Amino acid sequence: MRKITPLDPHELQRQLEGKYPDLRAFCEGVRLLVRGSFPILSEYSVIDRFQIEVEIHPDFPEETPQVWEIGQRIPRIVDRHTYTNGGSCLLVPEEWLAQPIEERTLLAFLEGPVHNYFLYQCFAELGMDWPHGERQHGFEGVLEAFSGLLGVKDPVQLLNFLKLLTYEQIKGHWSCPCGSGKIIRRCHIGRIRELQTRIAPSVARKSIERIAKEYHRARGRAD
Repeated sequence: MRKITPLDPHELQRQLEGKYPDLRAFCEGVRLLVRGSFPILSEYSVIDRFQIEVEIHPDFPEETPQVWEIGQRIPRIVDRHTYTNGGSCLLVPEEWLAQPIEERTLLAFLEGPVHNYFLYQCFAELGMDWPHGERQHGFEGVLEAFSGLLGVKDPVQLLNFLKLLTYEQIKGHWSCPCGSGKIIRRCHIGRIRELQTRIAPSVARKSIERIAKEYHRARGRAD
């Protein structure tokens, strides 16, 4: 799938028509938006609907879309993973960006993260827990997501792996980021090469910035 631009809402609308006939794609200035009634499915039946708006970033699929619940139905509180402006905290973006680029379509985003988020909201309204668990809030949730992506739990090692992935070329004689003291080619070379296929240097740089931002935000709350 090629990148969608703000000049091509018609292509986007054609993609939506089969599965999401109640969503409409259109341009609003330079913004490409999708807006309408979003169905929540359970065992192939619609059990609920939410009014949503999705903004497609010009660099999609290299950036995640932003999603808002516009029906004033979901409380704008952290425990419901909703920002005060109505924006939805669906996932840590790297969980999406680490997927193969050919799988990062708008339909996949709607069917995966967006549907799961609003299904969670249905459970929350009934006083039930999210059946698949949920990320912690703030800095802890970001670390949790990156730990799953990189297979590393220690925060220092996690940052070391990300810093290594910011390079276009990684040399086998460099020290392994795991902290073993060995060179990469004698340690985690296989794991690092696999991560390179999933996490581009630009994504790794943004990831480090995101971790730093969440860390300082958490420190600010603690102080």
